[in-house]
Amino acid sequence: MNAQKETDTLYELQVENRNLKNMVEAMREQLEQLQTEIHDRMQSSLATANDEINQLKSTVNTLREELENMSFEKEKSVQAAVVDANNEIAQLKTTIATLRGTLEQQAADQREKLQEMERSQRDESDHLQQMIHVLRTQLEEGIVE
Repeated sequence: MNAQKETDTLYELQVENRNLKNMVEAMREQLEQLQTEIHDRMQSSLATANDEINQLKSTVNTLREELENMSFEKEKSVQAAVVDANNEIAQLKTTIATLRGTLEQQAADQREKLQEMERSQRDESDHLQQMIHVLRTQLEEGIVE
C-alpha cells in the first residue's frame, strides 16, 4: 500500500517535472520569437529610415540642379530656396538623429525586458527546484518514519 502511494507520488512528480520542462521550452520559444520579431522590426525601421534619407538626398540634389539652372534675374528666389533647403536638411538630420535615438532606446528597452523575462524564468525555475527538493525531503521523511 505504501509502495503504491510512493509510486503514485513519484509518478506525479515526474509528470509535473515533464510539464515544467515543456513550459520552459514553450517560454524559450516565445522569447526567441520575440527576439526575432524585435530584430525584424528594427531592420525594417532602419531600412525605412535609410530609404527616406536616400529619397531626401535625391530630392535635395534635384532641387540644387533646378536652382543652378535658373536664370540670373531669379537669383534672389534661388538663394531663398537654398536657405529653405538647408533648413529642411537640418530639420531632417535632427529628425533622423531623434529617430535613431528612439530606435536605440527601444532596442535597449527590449533587451531589458528580455533580461527581466530571463530573470523571471530563472527565479521560477529555482523556486520550482526548491519545491521539488522540499517535496522529496518530505517524501523521504515519510518513508523513514
